[in-house]
Amino acid sequence: MVLGQSNGMRVRRGAIEAHLLRDGYRETWVIDQSPGARSLVAVVQAAYGGGRLLLLPNGAVIKPVPGRSDGERRLLGHWWGTLTLVSPLGQRICTTEANMLVQPPNGSPRSLRPGDPWPAPSTTGLRCRIDASGALSAKTWQASRWGRSEVEYPVTAPDRLLSLCYRIAGGHGSGGSVRLLEGGHVVMPNHSMDGGLARYVGYVPPSCLPSISDWKNG
Repeated sequence: MVLGQSNGMRVRRGAIEAHLLRDGYRETWVIDQSPGARSLVAVVQAAYGGGRLLLLPNGAVIKPVPGRSDGERRLLGHWWGTLTLVSPLGQRICTTEANMLVQPPNGSPRSLRPGDPWPAPSTTGLRCRIDASGALSAKTWQASRWGRSEVEYPVTAPDRLLSLCYRIAGGHGSGGSVRLLEGGHVVMPNHSMDGGLARYVGYVPPSCLPSISDWKNG
């Protein structure tokens, strides 16, 4: 079992792609072609012919198995270090930096604040729910005697600061849907007033997340 249902990147055309919807147009970003990224692409293409891939902030590399109605996912290995996404125009954003910086039209770079538009693809991470306490949970499918059933698992413990940041970003006090991205950043779904960009919520250090074995065997 692996957490995650509607999320991830995609191995296609010899690269790992992620998509960003901006003002109604879809931009295709790619992971910077490091030796590690090229090796991962080669493994996925050889075994599965490409397709969806999920990189979790605890280092797990997950592959949904094509054609499996029970939602089976397999652990391919783990990743570490920095991860840089490159836009069609060559803009480079390292999504694994704890202190994400943005460049305003006029002024010096500054750290992202709760409610700021997220400047990179926002569907690459784990789809979660944040509750009023700031705790994150995620759902997955598990095989059962009736075919498959949906199960919810805790991802992080209650976090008062994350809960506050979520409300500052415009979220409801009772909680709602968020994404926990590969670098540990948490974002809210798209808002039309931001041109379709997700809103930044906050950051979850990898040390606060379950281990790879916990998510594999949980």
